[in-house]
Amino acid sequence: MNLHFLAVKGVRDLELDEGVSPAGHRSPEASWRGLTLPDGAGFRIRGATRFNPFRHRAEEIGWRMRSDTPGARLEVSFLKQDAVVGQVSLDAADELRPVRLPWPLMPVAGDLDLAVTAKGGDVFVGAHRTLDRSELLALCTGRGVELGPGPKPQVLPGPGVDVRYVEQMAPADWVRLYGANYKHAFQDHLLPHYVTGEAHALPAELRDLDFIFSSHVFEHLANPLGHLRLWRDRLRPGGRIVMVVPDLDGSKDYGAQPTPLAELLLEDERGGFDVTEAHYRRYGALRGDVGYGLRLQADGASIHVHFYNNRNMADVMRWAVENLGFSAFSLQHTPNHKDFHVILEA
Repeated sequence: MNLHFLAVKGVRDLELDEGVSPAGHRSPEASWRGLTLPDGAGFRIRGATRFNPFRHRAEEIGWRMRSDTPGARLEVSFLKQDAVVGQVSLDAADELRPVRLPWPLMPVAGDLDLAVTAKGGDVFVGAHRTLDRSELLALCTGRGVELGPGPKPQVLPGPGVDVRYVEQMAPADWVRLYGANYKHAFQDHLLPHYVTGEAHALPAELRDLDFIFSSHVFEHLANPLGHLRLWRDRLRPGGRIVMVVPDLDGSKDYGAQPTPLAELLLEDERGGFDVTEAHYRRYGALRGDVGYGLRLQADGASIHVHFYNNRNMADVMRWAVENLGFSAFSLQHTPNHKDFHVILEA
């Protein structure tokens, strides 16, 4: 679970004591993001066992801790209402150490809260190490497209990079729909690179592209296997699909279940690319209100149609290699990061 991201977003399932704040730490191996807990303060995750990162009762979920104060420790407790049903006290040190979860031995009915408190000094709880997109973007060379970048594309034109930005609507229409709630403006010098199109109907000829890049787009697509099939036909031999995809364990989708490959295969068998009422109902139910999902459908709003982590995404990519003519794939993932990176090579 991505403590840093949820704290910044003010998600209600994460309750912070006064003084707890988002923070970062750079170790010799990597940079980390998480929370700084002052002595005596901490956080509580209400109904933690409802959420995907905790459903499998793993002893470790990727969190790390450290402190500059000798003798500082982290008290980690599972609570049923306010009664402690499992607890461990972990000694912190000036190097990052794993945070262990004290699952109770005896079964406890219902959902449990998770409470974490610093004792004897300030403690940094690292939720995840950071992923660097620069290496990913460096793979986008030659002729290609970036899907759904809005006013802030990530693949920029330049020597060796001929890119078009595919949006469902022209920039002027995009601004009319989203502009009042979006902090970025379209850049005039990039406007000639925008074309109107759909992810399932790319404005490109067969074997025309060296890369297809998307960031936080794949999860919005119904029939993602059908999309991959169509994208494969647009790629030249050796071309790449390069994607940044939200990790349900590290994003606001932490209450969702990973979409099984069987569901995606059924969508592919049925064909078409429309987001259905069932998708909107599921999205609303995830947020505690099916009616909310139906209202989004009535407004034509975009939603997360499917939910991914590195495990079910690996299933999707493996299927694409075995059935769609791709040659290989790779995933770059770290636990609790808000997203992960995918490369699928033709």
